[in-house]
Amino acid sequence: MSGFLAMTEPEHDLAPGLAALGRAWQVEALSHKPFPSGRLTHPVIDGLQRLRAAEPIDPASVREVRLHLPPLAMRLVGRPLREDLTPNYARLCLPFVAATTLRFGSVGLADFTPARLTSAETLALAAKVQLIQDDNPDPNAVVPQTVEVLHATTARVTVEHTLGSPANPLSRDARIAKAAVCLAAARRPRDDIDALVAAVEALDTSPDLGALARAVSG
Repeated sequence: MSGFLAMTEPEHDLAPGLAALGRAWQVEALSHKPFPSGRLTHPVIDGLQRLRAAEPIDPASVREVRLHLPPLAMRLVGRPLREDLTPNYARLCLPFVAATTLRFGSVGLADFTPARLTSAETLALAAKVQLIQDDNPDPNAVVPQTVEVLHATTARVTVEHTLGSPANPLSRDARIAKAAVCLAAARRPRDDIDALVAAVEALDTSPDLGALARAVSG
């Protein structure tokens, strides 16, 4: 390890990390990924969901959507809209992701099927999305991201922390719902998720790790 660090990080200092061993657990800093689109699209999805929850927004009445993004988000998910969208391209195309959220309230696997990717209504709404790079000096910043929707009124929200991160965590119900969607996509029976959830949540106290393996294997 020291040879690798010397080659990649010549000015590394192991002392802080070694001093935190046994006290700071990085697993607690892991994030959930609630939507099957690029991670840097998630603050916009979250922001649009908040605005939809606060007031009715008729997609047909939307005149413009303005997304204020840090440079990293602009570079990674600020892809221009195309008519020949592929699933992989669309997952990283904020205009498409934003329009999908406005129309359907969320973003799911079904939104990257041919019927959704070629929807005239979604593409027309996506064409109204403007991407605006802010002056955030941090080249690694994902947030804050600000979402503005101009319709009958102007709705605006700033998302300070990415949904699913430790600072903006998913609820237990949302985590289980995400697991259920993944299981369904993998053609796993829905009725075995309760055993899987129980095994995961008891992992830190379980005397038998085989319970988790059995729950995963079904």
